[in-house]
Amino acid sequence: MQIFYNVKTPFWLLSCMLLIFSGSMYAQQPAAGNGLKGRLSGSGGTALEFATVSLLRASDTGLVKTVVSDASGVFDLGNIPDGSYVLHVSLVGYKTIRKPVELNASAGPPDLGSLSMEQNVSNIKEVVVAGRRPLIERKLDKTVMNIENSLLATGSTALELLQLAPGVTITNNDKVQLYGKSSPLIMIDGKPTYLSAAQVSNLLKSMPSNTIATIEIISQPGAKYDAAGTGGVINIRTKQNGSAGFNGTVTGGFGYGRREKYRGGVTLNYKKNKVNLTGDYTYSFNHSVKYLDIDRDVRQDATSTFFGRSGETHNELGTHNYKAGIVYNINPSHAIGLQVMGYANDQRTNVDNTTNIRTEKLKVDSMMTANAREKSGFNNIGGNFNYRGRLDTLGRELGVDVDYSRFRNNINRNFVNTLYDSQGINIGDPDYVRNYFPTIVKVFAAKTDLVYPLAKQAKIEAGLKTSFVSTDNDARFDSLLSGEWVLSKSQTNHFIYKENINAGYLNFSKKWSKTSLQAGLRVEQTNSDGNSVTLNTRTERSYTNLFPSLFLSRKLAKDHELMVSYSKRIERPSYQDLNPFRFYDDRYTFREGNPYLKPAYTHSFEATYSWRNEITLVARYGLTKDVIAEDIQQDEGANATKSFLRNLEQLRTVSASVSYSKDITDWWSTDNTVTFNRSQYIDDNAGNYRNFDNYDVNINIYQSFKLTKNLFLDVGGFYLSPWLYGFIKAEAQYKLDVGLKQNILNKKGSIRLRVADVFNTNRFQGRAVYNNVDVAIRNRFESRVAWLTFTYMFGNTKLKVAKRGDSTKEEKDRVKKEN
Repeated sequence: MQIFYNVKTPFWLLSCMLLIFSGSMYAQQPAAGNGLKGRLSGSGGTALEFATVSLLRASDTGLVKTVVSDASGVFDLGNIPDGSYVLHVSLVGYKTIRKPVELNASAGPPDLGSLSMEQNVSNIKEVVVAGRRPLIERKLDKTVMNIENSLLATGSTALELLQLAPGVTITNNDKVQLYGKSSPLIMIDGKPTYLSAAQVSNLLKSMPSNTIATIEIISQPGAKYDAAGTGGVINIRTKQNGSAGFNGTVTGGFGYGRREKYRGGVTLNYKKNKVNLTGDYTYSFNHSVKYLDIDRDVRQDATSTFFGRSGETHNELGTHNYKAGIVYNINPSHAIGLQVMGYANDQRTNVDNTTNIRTEKLKVDSMMTANAREKSGFNNIGGNFNYRGRLDTLGRELGVDVDYSRFRNNINRNFVNTLYDSQGINIGDPDYVRNYFPTIVKVFAAKTDLVYPLAKQAKIEAGLKTSFVSTDNDARFDSLLSGEWVLSKSQTNHFIYKENINAGYLNFSKKWSKTSLQAGLRVEQTNSDGNSVTLNTRTERSYTNLFPSLFLSRKLAKDHELMVSYSKRIERPSYQDLNPFRFYDDRYTFREGNPYLKPAYTHSFEATYSWRNEITLVARYGLTKDVIAEDIQQDEGANATKSFLRNLEQLRTVSASVSYSKDITDWWSTDNTVTFNRSQYIDDNAGNYRNFDNYDVNINIYQSFKLTKNLFLDVGGFYLSPWLYGFIKAEAQYKLDVGLKQNILNKKGSIRLRVADVFNTNRFQGRAVYNNVDVAIRNRFESRVAWLTFTYMFGNTKLKVAKRGDSTKEEKDRVKKEN
């Protein structure tokens, strides 16, 4: 099957639609009209820079054009057609100007002269209070974690930060769940990773918090987003420096838990005229220790065999993160950018396991030790080319992105398995095994997005996207026999997977005085080819799906707003899950791929109520068909327990959350969320009907204190009652983090101290009972860690580059943060 050229009718139909839109843009370019210029000044005639100047149609307040005033306070809206308009000028700390403007080419351009802006004292006070953004910000369509200035982010990674996010849970094998639903789509700067769950976990553990600006949690994505991820979208946005001139930041830190950690990095930015150059590099090292115990009770006929495994894992991980980019502003309306980014980590892992085998719980019949020594490297390099343009004065916009990434994962592992009898005497010779797992993933993606404003505050958005992913995994197993390494053909596997997704979307949105509507439809055509060269099996698939979405919001009264939404999403099995091969952890435990996994489809409904952005109530319902979940069975032929993924009939999730966020005083702000979840897995496997039902409560707290002018304290944590992950019932988890920050060197430098999991309570314990296997898991990972870091900013750290935006963009986004 030629999956890279099998593009079906829906994709070409949407291509034609986008071309028609693009063509109509140029056909409808307004003729040259009236010049409209002016100057903004404050008290004493001081020029006001970075004010947002927007021109609105007087008839329907539709946006015509937006510019930003320059260093001299001058703005130029260019040529505008004849008509009646309203000039709208806003700037933080000043009262908004609204001025009617009549344009008539025969009468010549109006004389705006110098517009004086009056200071707004109440707004200035608000800026002081809100100068330090809270960790959590809630909007009707998403929740935003502001990582950049959070003291609880010090020394942590992206995966650790997600555990503090409302509605997010992390499973025993580091998979992410959102509001009880598995597999949210993880994006970096708006781009999917296209990696397997295990590789995404590796990526998140390799991302230091000092490279992250915000984390966006979107439980109901619209048609513009990829449909992948039944749990919604989690978008991690990295830091983007926007200051003029030359500036940068250096950071260094040391941490200690059960073992040592350290981190250092530098960020550089140069902005002059039309060119903006950026670059950053971070190196981090983490030596961690965890203890994992797994007890298995396998029942066969009237007898039971107990396998009690206890293990200690030492992991040393060194990671290089780097990024460099250039943005060239062709003119105020058009810009192109090029970015190169990547990371490389080197990992050393020592695992020592002891398994006691009993036919009676108190009597050990035999014992096995399994010692593994692993060296691995996970490397990625990628590039992005992008174009952003305002195509006319009516607000039509076009965006283009082209991305390429290459991932390489090499794992070299040596095992020594030794079996002993009940007296501790060797049974036979030890088994020596070595494994080599090289994996290469290549990703190419290209997309284009068009914004097409209509009359009366309506607009259409359309886009096209195509992506190509290829993975090549060639696993090699050798056994030491008679002093020579011999290839084990039964445990050697070469698996090649290719996937092509072609997509298009159409969004219509409209605003009335109190009501907003957005309706979208996304179509995705998927072509995949999974080829196990070793087993000579091949699975080819091709299918097309429609993904509708609907959002309706209304302002009920002053400070009261309500939104209801619906979306459909998909979870495709990863290549690793489809690989029909066995990967042994030890002689009695292995994982196996399932080439017959089907995609899972989720229908999600959500209602959100907000009062003054202080109290937010959310109700959610989700129904997932063919949900992908982990299963555990005893393989009688291999006398071992296997874990694998398969499709269950459905998953129903119901959740309700209440959030309270407020600046209690000018020195204390609070954010608290309580979420109630119900997860119900329904399984009807070969007539064996099972119903796994669970209720849980997730509590997130975050308190921020300004102790003095330069000293800040953050306290945060979570509590998660017993919860359900597939067939695994997990016990309660909870922890408390504390962070302290002292500004020094005229606020150009800071010292931060953070202690994660102060009381060392966060650990995973769970149990799964299915068929004839009863499994109990206890994972005591390194959770309590103390970090001390120093940060210093140099160069021009005050002047911010103006951002392009429309009249709805909040001016406070450009406020310099107080700390």
